[in-house]
Amino acid sequence: MSDGFVRAFGVDEIAPGEARVATVDGVEIAVVNIDGEFHALENRCPHADGPLGEGFVQGDAIVCPLHYWEFDIRTGEYLDDPEVCVRRYETRVEGSDVLVRVR
Repeated sequence: MSDGFVRAFGVDEIAPGEARVATVDGVEIAVVNIDGEFHALENRCPHADGPLGEGFVQGDAIVCPLHYWEFDIRTGEYLDDPEVCVRRYETRVEGSDVLVRVR
């Protein structure tokens, strides 16, 4: 697509309250469904490189499976220190596809 958005998943592939990992344009990302609203974050916890997309969703936070660091899915901020963040990526839904722009 010319606007930089690439298909990551179908909307029915990620249930509400779940995260999945995708590689989009060579970038590994965690795509999260919060009540039908999709968000994309880098799939690397800054603490110990934990795979955020393999963690669990707790409300509006995703929890790293290695050491349980929690990040706000909407902002990317670490809940204990907002100065620590993971990168967020723009998402949108077109038809039955979740699209992400990583560039």
